[in-house]
Amino acid sequence: MLFAIFKEHDAYLLDIGDHGSWTSRRLLEILVQEFPNSGAFHVFNGVSGLSENHDDNSLETLRKKRVNSASWIYGKAIIPNAGITLAGTTIAATRDSDMLLEAVENFEQTWAQNPAQIKDMVWSAQKFFPEDPEFIFECHETAGVGIYETKSKTFFSLAP
Repeated sequence: MLFAIFKEHDAYLLDIGDHGSWTSRRLLEILVQEFPNSGAFHVFNGVSGLSENHDDNSLETLRKKRVNSASWIYGKAIIPNAGITLAGTTIAATRDSDMLLEAVENFEQTWAQNPAQIKDMVWSAQKFFPEDPEFIFECHETAGVGIYETKSKTFFSLAP
C-alpha cells in the first residue's frame, strides 16, 4: 500500500507498507523529516515534551477509538493536519459536507422566504417556470453539486 498525503498542488509520498501500517510512527517521522514545510502537520510551539509518546500499538488503539493525539517526533509535538474527526471522517470532508449542507439550507430558505428570486433566475435562463416545481439534489460530472429543477431543467450550482 502506498502512503501519501495529497494537497491541492502537491503529493507527498511517504512510504510503502502493508495495510496495517497506516498507524505507524514511521509515517509521521518521514513526514516531519522529509517534508518539514509541507503544511501537512501542525507543530505545537512551546511544548517541551508529551506525557505519553505513543508507539505503533497505542496509535492504532487511539485511531480505532477515533481519538486524535499529538506525537513527539524529532523534538517536536506534532499532529497531522489531515486529521480524523471523532466521527471517523477527515476534517476536510467534514468541513466540505458542512459547507454543502449550509448551501442546501440557504437554497431552501431562499425558496421559502423569497420564491420570486428563484423564479426570476429560472425565467431569465429558461423563459419558463413550472407551476409546481420539483427540486432535487444532484451531482453533475462537470457542473458539480447543486439543486436541479426537473421540469425547467435548471441547475443551481452549490459549489463555491
